[in-house]
Parts: sequence; structure tokens; C-alpha cells
Amino acid sequence: MTLSFEDFYTTYSMYLGKDAEELFKNIVPSDPASSMVKCVRLVRNILLKAWENGEKRLAGVEGVSNSLTTY
Repeated sequence: MTLSFEDFYTTYSMYLGKDAEELFKNIVPSDPASSMVKCVRLVRNILLKAWENGEKRLAGVEGVSNSLTTY
């Protein structure tokens, strides 16, 4: 499971605005669910900021949700 998050962060780090190595800190090897929540929150916040700033490069992306999270 950890490799999946590493692949995601490596592939999309330029869109997430951070170096992949820094994003790897969001990975909790012993708790994949926590890693997923952190990833979803990060992506959701990036999309929200892009939308608020009127950025068009992510215009086709609708958002991210995770039914396992509670707020």
C-alpha cells in the first residue's frame, strides 16, 4: 500500500505544490486509512485553492471524496 501512495505523490507532486519527498511524510505505513485521509485532504485543499484562484489547469477535475472520513 505504501508504494501506491509513493507513486501517486511522485507522479502528481508538481500539481500538489510540494516535493515528492516532503509529500511522503503523509504516508503512515502502519495505518493505510490514515494515509488515504491525508492524501484526500491534501488533494481536496489543492483543488479548492485552485478553484478560488480561478486556475484553469485543473478545471476538468471535479474533486476527491472518501466515504471513510468523518469531519
